[in-house]
Amino acid sequence: MPTWSEALSIASPAIALTSAFFVRRSSRIARESLELTRRTGQAAYEVARSSHTPSVDLFLTKIEYREATAREFESMIGDEAHKWVREWEKDSLEVVLKGRLINTHPCEMLLTLRDHENSGREVWYRYRNQSVFLLDDEEVELGHAILQPEQEVTFTWIDRRSRDEWISIRNLHGRNMWNDPELEAPKLTALETVDAILRRKPLAWAKDSKVKRSGFQIVCEPRTSQRVATIWDAEIIQPPIQAAGRDESGAITFEARKETIAGPLDDRIVRYRADFDATLALAIPPKHRYLSGRM
Repeated sequence: MPTWSEALSIASPAIALTSAFFVRRSSRIARESLELTRRTGQAAYEVARSSHTPSVDLFLTKIEYREATAREFESMIGDEAHKWVREWEKDSLEVVLKGRLINTHPCEMLLTLRDHENSGREVWYRYRNQSVFLLDDEEVELGHAILQPEQEVTFTWIDRRSRDEWISIRNLHGRNMWNDPELEAPKLTALETVDAILRRKPLAWAKDSKVKRSGFQIVCEPRTSQRVATIWDAEIIQPPIQAAGRDESGAITFEARKETIAGPLDDRIVRYRADFDATLALAIPPKHRYLSGRM
């Protein structure tokens, strides 16, 4: 008759197999439960996002491509604006976007209006039409404005850039079927390539980031301390310049695009989207917070 130790040694493989079976089964149940939790959370997230409606609606109804045009100002600023157009920026081109802003809530909305985050500018000159905002034909001062409850206003945005900057934007978003050097995006320098590698950034992304973009951002938020902000981002895709054929040497030439296109404006002309920022509505706020709009 075998002893207990002998019986235990004989039964050990069976016990190990049984334990492995139950461990595998428990692991499968845990994975299924985790997947179910993930899908439930994803569904709840999608419902929460789809239920959000912008607190301020933006409708872009027209875009105009034109030469650099001086706006009328009082005193010496007006003379300076005309001088820049005549002497230094006579080859520059402008886009003028028009539309409507509608406050959909029965409360005031604070607006923060700013240039595109990759505009390449650190200083803005209003008399040179560098990312100028107008609401009901009144220029927005210092990028701050207020919409009254359920108010609707006309919206105008003007941006002037040099011919070379517009060509870069055209090359960024346009096609280059025959690999023409004139239609290529700006290349990275050796230092920029090394910097992108050290920062672990894709070279294609770093190359695209060199292009100065034309666009704007509007942050719309109520006066409550805890709030969800609506953020409108817009970027010009079709610039006021286009390829016009080839010269005698076979190089691509460009010409100004002078026309007005009525809305609705598709993404091939201007891409604009609304998003939501819940930084000031978090149940557990982080230690450091980056705010898109105001404090």
